[in-house]
Amino acid sequence: MNQTTSAKTFNLSTFIGLSLSTSHGLVDTGAQHGVIGQEQYERVVSFLSTFGLKPRVMPTQRGGASGVGGESQFILTAEVPTAIQGVCGTVKLNVLTEPIPFLLPVSFSEHLGMVLNMPEKSIQWKYIDKTQSYTRMPTGHIAVDCFEFPEDGWKHPHELDEKPLGNLHHANAGIRRSAFETQSDDI
Repeated sequence: MNQTTSAKTFNLSTFIGLSLSTSHGLVDTGAQHGVIGQEQYERVVSFLSTFGLKPRVMPTQRGGASGVGGESQFILTAEVPTAIQGVCGTVKLNVLTEPIPFLLPVSFSEHLGMVLNMPEKSIQWKYIDKTQSYTRMPTGHIAVDCFEFPEDGWKHPHELDEKPLGNLHHANAGIRRSAFETQSDDI
């Protein structure tokens, strides 16, 4: 068992009869925005703290989420450290009061070049040259581990020479690693 696996906790969140571990997000090709319920977000914050990390709170995005359950407004927006198969990056999540699991937006899948292989139960992330097994939930939803940090820890995406995860915009270029750390030497 490697360091990443041993440090993981498996808190569960229930959503329409769906239990999902804290480290997993649902691949939602219909989600315009990354969203997460407040209770699940707090679990993610606690989970990230075991790695010395935290989300970077941003100005709350205007708008909300709508779907089968109706419409609700965003109460918080944060950039969350993440990693797929050791490739580090971030994903922007909008927090809702409703009990919603971590939903990865379609832009995340597009940015990484997702190729879904259902017979193999895997996703090829073409643009980062990684393949990841997925979990098919009893509801048919597809869940992936979003916190597969490298053994030497999460790397700030703006410090990387390789292509990082997530949609990085020029506006984020000056953001320091300390914005994602629970305790920092950079004051």
